[in-house]
Amino acid sequence: SAWVNDKGPDAEAQVTVCNSAYRWVFDGIFILQALASGVMKQEPFSAGWAGYMWAALATTLGTLLLAPWQQAVTPAGAALLYALAAVVLAISYGTGPAVLAALVGGVAYHVIFAADADRREWLVPGVLLLIALSAGQVTTRLRRHAELLRRQSRERAELSEQMRAAELKHAAEALR
Repeated sequence: SAWVNDKGPDAEAQVTVCNSAYRWVFDGIFILQALASGVMKQEPFSAGWAGYMWAALATTLGTLLLAPWQQAVTPAGAALLYALAAVVLAISYGTGPAVLAALVGGVAYHVIFAADADRREWLVPGVLLLIALSAGQVTTRLRRHAELLRRQSRERAELSEQMRAAELKHAAEALR
């Protein structure tokens, strides 16, 4: 697998442990997503500090879960998991929490997974930040568009009801 260092005789064991860890992390993300489902229906930032708390918790928990497998997980694999967390938070809570997750994840990535790498590894935290900003802006636009469509639908229903009432009133006057 491209996510696992295949150095040494324990490469297959590393793949098994790594796959188990990824499954556990992805299951955890979906559980967090289910817990946050009530907040997802709200506008971004209307959840207050909950989004920021989930961002800090998700990236910290993800880092703590991945740190023991530091030798088995490649930096690219870790970066993708941090990017996934930022995108899930952007969808759930908006741009602010996603940016926090990207910043915390980017620093954790650099300290834990790329500590002995050269300066080019700072590109990954920058890309994480761009992913978080992009996903946050796209979800904010989609939420605004959905709200506009809901408002237009309500207005059409009100106009239809007014038209129906006016037609009934006109028909009643015509019968008199």
